[in-house]
Amino acid sequence: MPNYHFRIKSDKRPNGKQTSAHTHCEYIQREGRYAELGNKELESLSYNNLITGKYPIENLPESELLLYSSPYGKILVDKSGVRFMRQSTLSEETIAMGIEIARKIYGDELELKGRSRFVSKAMATAVKLEVPVTWSDEYQNKVMAIMKEDYENGERDFREAGGKYIRRRIADPRKQTGRGRGKRDFPEPHAKLDTLEALAKRGFSLPKLPQCHMVRPEGRNQLLLSRDENNHLLNKCRESTAHLRWYSLRARRRAIDKTVNDIMVNFQKNNDAVYASSHVQYINRESIFKKRGGCLYTANHLPRWAEGNAKKFFQAADRFERINGERYKEMEFSLPNELGLEENKKIVEEFVQKHLQDFYYAYAIHDKIGAMSDGERQPHVHIMFSPREIDEVERQQERPPKLFFSRANTKNPEKGGCAKSWKWNSADRQKYLMRLRKDCARIQNEALEKNGVNLRVDHRTIKAQREEALANGNYWLADLLNKVPEKYLGPVDPLNDDNQRVQKLKSLRVSNHQREQSIISRLMIQDGIDKDTMEEKSQDMKQRQEVIFAYEPDIEDADERAYFTEEKQKIQEMEKDMVAVYGITIWAPKAVEMASLDAMTTEEKELWQDLKSYGREKKEWEILKNRMVEPPGDDVEALEAYLKICPEIDKELDKINLKIHQAAAEIRPVFERLNLPHNKASILKRAAFYVNDNRLAKTEIRKLQRNMDSKLKSLDKHIKDYFAVRQKNREYSVEEVASILNANIARQVTAEKRLAKELYHMRKRVISYPRAIEMAKNNYVQGAFKQLRADKRELKKREDKLSPEDRNSAWQEIDRREQELEARCSTAVGRSKIEAIAAGILRKNAPIAKEYNMLSAKHRALKDSIIQIKYQSQRVEARAPLEQGNKFRVAPSAQSSSSGGGGGSLPTPSRDADLISKALSGGAKEAQLVARSKPDEPDDWKWLSEAEKDDLRNDMATIDRY
Repeated sequence: MPNYHFRIKSDKRPNGKQTSAHTHCEYIQREGRYAELGNKELESLSYNNLITGKYPIENLPESELLLYSSPYGKILVDKSGVRFMRQSTLSEETIAMGIEIARKIYGDELELKGRSRFVSKAMATAVKLEVPVTWSDEYQNKVMAIMKEDYENGERDFREAGGKYIRRRIADPRKQTGRGRGKRDFPEPHAKLDTLEALAKRGFSLPKLPQCHMVRPEGRNQLLLSRDENNHLLNKCRESTAHLRWYSLRARRRAIDKTVNDIMVNFQKNNDAVYASSHVQYINRESIFKKRGGCLYTANHLPRWAEGNAKKFFQAADRFERINGERYKEMEFSLPNELGLEENKKIVEEFVQKHLQDFYYAYAIHDKIGAMSDGERQPHVHIMFSPREIDEVERQQERPPKLFFSRANTKNPEKGGCAKSWKWNSADRQKYLMRLRKDCARIQNEALEKNGVNLRVDHRTIKAQREEALANGNYWLADLLNKVPEKYLGPVDPLNDDNQRVQKLKSLRVSNHQREQSIISRLMIQDGIDKDTMEEKSQDMKQRQEVIFAYEPDIEDADERAYFTEEKQKIQEMEKDMVAVYGITIWAPKAVEMASLDAMTTEEKELWQDLKSYGREKKEWEILKNRMVEPPGDDVEALEAYLKICPEIDKELDKINLKIHQAAAEIRPVFERLNLPHNKASILKRAAFYVNDNRLAKTEIRKLQRNMDSKLKSLDKHIKDYFAVRQKNREYSVEEVASILNANIARQVTAEKRLAKELYHMRKRVISYPRAIEMAKNNYVQGAFKQLRADKRELKKREDKLSPEDRNSAWQEIDRREQELEARCSTAVGRSKIEAIAAGILRKNAPIAKEYNMLSAKHRALKDSIIQIKYQSQRVEARAPLEQGNKFRVAPSAQSSSSGGGGGSLPTPSRDADLISKALSGGAKEAQLVARSKPDEPDDWKWLSEAEKDDLRNDMATIDRY
């Protein structure tokens, strides 16, 4: 997210001393002694310390690849060679590993480049760790030979001394020449050794007399010793040390060789991997030092005598401004890092044109990596200006420097300088500063909106923002803003890690960040829980709604039916409202995507949209492939078209997979940038704001769900009470059962006809395999087949009016055109194109075909239900003469377990008629649940079901036996 800060500073430091105007001008424009400010860190990286060769054995990566990283240095490789980072901490083991890696990549002859300190250390390491390497530079080989000789001599002295630790003995100055006492001189590159003649001509120099010096060993009194006596004592002390091993070479070499082998395995395995250069720079912290302190752009508004040179103008301010007079003021404010330099220049220009057009000023736009940030860019601008306001006299004729910076003369303005503006010195200057802050934020927000960046800055303090959040009832935002504000540190403090203020600020940042992440994480987790809960509740209510609405046909009372219809409409309206609100609700996954898009440029957004469209297209092809059903063998035309289209679908899937792979490779650097720690935290925070801003929509969904749930419960209870009273002890005659069944048949026949009509119209939109091929052929020849069919129809209409010769000639022309088109379509290229076009037509038609298949399945189920009810109705009508005068009742225990009829589990007329009809049709299970009454049966036997009668007969037989 864009940072916001705005400060206005005077030329006085906190200690009361004044800063020179021209010196500060040099600082903000990075001129003079400040030209290289920020480059010291880059130099410390020793980026040019490398080992390379002429004939590489291994393939080298196009971009930098990190091979090894530790607190003791880093090793990288690219086209130029093996590079070393962190020269100040490079260990001997790291350098030895780098040399061994270079040997495996380039062979034994290598080229050593870099700073003299690194080159010397690399050669010494190769000698000490016995790395068999030869340098392409002969001078480096000579130096290594001398180093090796010295090292071997030292080892020999060690062994001769009986295994004691020996440092090179400090030689007697009387036995040395005056040149380089006690030091070994390395030959200069390409220098010739001195001959005896040259030595004779130059002559010999006598040694100087030894000087006395003060030796101050710790814990001892000061002793005045000569140089000879001091060296003698030191040598005696070193010779008295305990026996030590000369060097633990074997263990160190084993560790180095094992690490190098592991590195080379990883290098060869991932040699062809693509790494974004920006991400490698981030890992190596190169971009931090390259950009830090960089001055990107400067501009000014100055008098003509300054000749466009800000330094010259502010030198005049230093010279001619009165003692302790304010020579300049400076504004510094951040710029959005989501925008480029050109857009940020427009922001600065609009600001200075509005607020500083009556002042002389110079500004510089900087872009750096914050000293205490996690790799985040912090573009900002420094605006340095004179507090003297340009008056009419100055506009008509510019004053000379001395007069311009002199005290203003109110009576005769032309005799004095420009007056200093009230904006910077009056009692109301604090209010004007707030106006500047607000206007700066407004200009930046307008620029962000204009460039499609959905991020905004706020000029208010954290306290003011939190108070507003509390007033609006946004308690989550208020909790997020409830943190300790940071205190500003100057540019020097962060350079010293031991500074207490820096340590406190770092600790505060860690605490604030952890607390912020905790609040954001809780919100996102709770949002996921809320989404799952709402979806489960919506699904449950949808199922209950279907069950309740299925009772509508069985409501026989007119008033009850009107009430039911009214309640049903209310519930359906609630459902529509809930679907509408749910559609605009932003949940956590969508919020993260939106926040990521906010952090992308227009080009990056287009790449992301392309990748998503390819994903959707792939899904459509996969759905089409899964839905492809082989036609029956007797439909030769459809089978032939099917066999042509199936391979083409696989080709299209391969093409779309290739597009996805290429698009993913293009957008990978974007996501690597967004996954940097500071960007990732910013995106998650922005996503949390989206989720929090959408809280009212989720509250509305909960409200609608509660109301809908209450309505469903109320209607369900009302329906249950209605049927409980109406169906209690209800009896049905055969004629009533048949009437109910026929009414159900009529309703279902009406629904079936409506569905059949809908299928008939939709069938025209469903494209079959043969039709897809025909459409593809017409598309391939650019509509020629369609025109040919139109010409055929036209010829048929007027062929009776033509003479036999003209009619034959016209039909021959039609046949010729058709044969020509078929020949074009029969070529190898034509067939391939036609099959690809046909596959695309079927893919676009897949949603319609899917909907048609769903309606067809529903239509078939409805027809089967009609057939079943008609069968039951016929059986009931056939039994009617035999059941004349009999009444039927469904057993109470069957009401909740029966199935079929009007849906649900209530004892509705449709449900009872269904069970009675199945019992009369011979259903043994249903017969046990239905009671039949006859006029000649006693009352206590009258309404017993067959199962209950069998139980009573068994009980009576048992009693008789006893």
